[in-house]
Amino acid sequence: MKICYIAPADSIHTHRWVKYFADRGHEVHLISFEPLGDGDIGRTELHILKRFSLRVKIVSFVIDLVPCVIQVRKLLKKINPDILHAHYITDNGLLGVMSGFHPLVLSAWGSDILIDPKRYPLLKLLTEYTLKKADVITCTSRYLHDAILQYAPQNPTMKTIPFGIDIGVFKSSDEHRNHLGRVIGTTKGHLRSIYGLEYFIKSIPHILEKYKDVKVLIAGSGDHSQYSRMLKNIGIENAVQFVGLIPHGAMPEYLSSMDDFLSRYII
Repeated sequence: MKICYIAPADSIHTHRWVKYFADRGHEVHLISFEPLGDGDIGRTELHILKRFSLRVKIVSFVIDLVPCVIQVRKLLKKINPDILHAHYITDNGLLGVMSGFHPLVLSAWGSDILIDPKRYPLLKLLTEYTLKKADVITCTSRYLHDAILQYAPQNPTMKTIPFGIDIGVFKSSDEHRNHLGRVIGTTKGHLRSIYGLEYFIKSIPHILEKYKDVKVLIAGSGDHSQYSRMLKNIGIENAVQFVGLIPHGAMPEYLSSMDDFLSRYII
């Protein structure tokens, strides 16, 4: 089968989708705004879209939309895939719809349904339009499934596919335990406000009251200066360490060093 994706090439979620099918002998193509970086996409062929304006969330996408649709249509005509699968509804999903290609699968990731349409009225309209045009919609949780129904109540072909865990890789082990005392870890790919790190930081003094030897590790890319100031103002900067972005391959070791792990998201 020949499969074409429109998805962020710098995301581990994309890498797992495309590599899974490429490793099984399918011809896989990936169309993306973002470069690959250090990701492993196997034998997938990558096609980078050219932007023609500054990357200011809404304004830039509106300006770029027509030129990018033209690029996508040309690529699809050349690739001639059996199926088109677009990830993240409010940009790649819309490109997939405007390409006119079918069958079209759309995958929602979270913020594209739970945040973007509520923040921008234009994106609400585009989200409704995009979801109605899909042949199949996938999402990762029942909560997200129900949120999608607010925008596409008539679409019967929706599949919930939770993120899986390879328990042969991600498993409890004393091999990587450090000797810092009790360790609490938290991570997201990026230190963005939607992940509510400030609320976790405010809770740390309460944790330290009960567990004096706790060490908190915070992983994720981006500027953490505002969070460092918070820690200093609260007086707990010595109990917390920012460890940067953890590569996917190093995640099992990172998680195995934890006593407790916290995943955060603001809805």
